[in-house]
Amino acid sequence: RILLLGATGSGKTSLMNLLANLDLVENVAHLNELQSFHDLQYETGVQDAQRSQTQMPSVYEFTWKNRKIIVVDTPGLGDTSGPQKDKEHVKNIVETVSAIEHIKAVVLVVNGTTVRLDIQLDYVIQELKSILPKEVVDRFFLVETFAPDPIMTAFKPSVLGLDIPDNRIFYIENAFVYLQKVQERQAKGALIVSTDTAGKAIIKKFKENYEMLESMFDTIEKLDPSYTDKFMELFNEKKAIENALLTAMAEMRALNDKKREIDNTVAQIRAAHSEAELNRAFRTTKTERVFKSTKPHWNTVC
Repeated sequence: RILLLGATGSGKTSLMNLLANLDLVENVAHLNELQSFHDLQYETGVQDAQRSQTQMPSVYEFTWKNRKIIVVDTPGLGDTSGPQKDKEHVKNIVETVSAIEHIKAVVLVVNGTTVRLDIQLDYVIQELKSILPKEVVDRFFLVETFAPDPIMTAFKPSVLGLDIPDNRIFYIENAFVYLQKVQERQAKGALIVSTDTAGKAIIKKFKENYEMLESMFDTIEKLDPSYTDKFMELFNEKKAIENALLTAMAEMRALNDKKREIDNTVAQIRAAHSEAELNRAFRTTKTERVFKSTKPHWNTVC
């Protein structure tokens, strides 16, 4: 059982398609049998790459090599619909995962062509850290899409702030992306190589993908399950802390308003006091100079 996470535009949906068709990928000659595994009622139908294609968490079950695999496919966080929509997604993720009793790993999908940690992805990581128990944070797997190997990737895992060991980092150029491009060019009559040549290239990619996923699932299988009841616990604690902070901030704003009011009153009192002191000083210090002459006639002073 795995939780599949990633920012919008990371290639997570294509990876889900690959996971759902592992049995076909093993015998990849049957390309025409490959199909989308997404629940269509949750698809938006929009083409904007910055909009999350998956709108609600969906739980998929399939069997591969006599193993029952359950994947919780989640909405892409960092949606252009805004942070409020992401908060909705997080709540839905917690509720969905809590219902499946336990998971073994969290697979984070990132675009391997990303040079630095952008605001989108940073938001994803911070939200996840705030709701996932430490034992789950310690079992993150990283899949870098659009990157065939660690030499060609531009992304540095260290920027995630997660201690992910090298044996849990995987690189993939998804064959589904190649298949989609070939189909698009065929439809436009713009395929510059023969269908047979394109098919061989795609089959090669599918086999590389299969080997990568086989290695990842072998590593996941060795982990103990992490029970998901703690997810809801932490989520509720997070909400309680957020509410407490909002209340504290509102009280602080009220106190600041009261302080400004008192400061203004004190300033007015001090100004009035200063004016009274000046008036009193003026009354007590005013003097007159009188010139007296002893001569019996008028002089220039007079």
